[in-house]
Amino acid sequence: MCASRCPDTAGTRSSKCTVGVRSRASRNVLSLHNSLNLRSLDPAGLGGVFYLQGLGVPIVFNATDLKMGNAWPVIEYVGDSHKANVPFSGLDGQRLNFHENDILFYGNSLKWHRGMIDRDPLTAHAEDTEFRSLVLSVCRYDFRLNKRDGPARYHVSIFTNRQFDHSLPATARFTRELAYTYVVNPHDLQHQIERTSLASTRGQHE
Repeated sequence: MCASRCPDTAGTRSSKCTVGVRSRASRNVLSLHNSLNLRSLDPAGLGGVFYLQGLGVPIVFNATDLKMGNAWPVIEYVGDSHKANVPFSGLDGQRLNFHENDILFYGNSLKWHRGMIDRDPLTAHAEDTEFRSLVLSVCRYDFRLNKRDGPARYHVSIFTNRQFDHSLPATARFTRELAYTYVVNPHDLQHQIERTSLASTRGQHE
């Protein structure tokens, strides 16, 4: 290896040899940079070198990820004697405690947010749509978790913002707007519970 070519003691590397290795590595990176045609993205040619050596700025989020924050549901439980905010999404779209449940997070929230990209909230939450069903599942989870009874209702408000409209000032782009609101009534809630229980019973017998 290197030690056999350098005048230093076997098993060690001279400064001259180390510099030579680094120079060859840099030339290899430059060659790869040119072959990948990264120079068109960076005329000076240095950014591509840094990128290929792991020193570039990582792009953590893409447009789809960012657009998942364009709409969010806010749910409020309304009983005979009191009201309570369901800890799913906050008024400004922040994730609340229910997102600690992986089933609600991955199986419900992410599906809802990704599916709502560029969709009209009113149309998306019509009767018997997937999005309304996802919200209904959150209501059902809250109903059972908190052992609620009586003619429970859930008020659902769908908020949006216009963060990708760069023609607006920042204050306007990130201002929440109420896009649609509807009520989950006791009949809808009970029907969802019965349907889920029936599917669970069928699954146990299969």
